[in-house]
Amino acid sequence: MGEKLIIRQGNTIEVECTITGANNSPVPPSTLIDYEVCIYSYLLEKKLVKVFKKSPSAAEGQVIIVDDTEGVVKVIVNPSVTKNLKGDIYLEVAVKRTADSDYENSEFADGETHLYICTMAEKSNLKGI
Repeated sequence: MGEKLIIRQGNTIEVECTITGANNSPVPPSTLIDYEVCIYSYLLEKKLVKVFKKSPSAAEGQVIIVDDTEGVVKVIVNPSVTKNLKGDIYLEVAVKRTADSDYENSEFADGETHLYICTMAEKSNLKGI
């Protein structure tokens, strides 16, 4: 995974990722029936923190399309969500390609279905920040 990014609780986290399909090729979000970006924390076990939904606008709690052609989307995790987070924070993208299909996780460049974002540091612990 490399070096960890340490973020203090209560800070805003903005993260961009690419929705991918076969052979890790970008998938334009506009071509999908539905998609969502899920934020998880891992401390002792995987815990769902926030689900960001497909939306035609950039409303709070929605997925923001940065570049439709390249499949790049962004989510903003607000301080009200991060204030109590602990452990490593990951992102997963679930896509629904047809009306009859189930959601499936998009894979990232390394073949993983999750993407490391950061490690949360408690407000009172400023070491490593």
